[in-house]
Amino acid sequence: MRNCKPGDLAVVIESSNPTNIGSIVRVIGKHRNQKALVGTPNAYLWSVVSAHPMTYDS
Repeated sequence: MRNCKPGDLAVVIESSNPTNIGSIVRVIGKHRNQKALVGTPNAYLWSVVSAHPMTYDS
């Protein structure tokens, strides 16, 4: 979701939790602290809204 902007609809194609893959979400914006949970320099962490609960597994 590198090219997303706030308000876009997006499909989750990569996630630490496989159950989130395929979810359609509305992008709120980039997470305020990209270094908090992202392990690689090319990864992005987004704030999104989803119609169903999504989870993060570390």
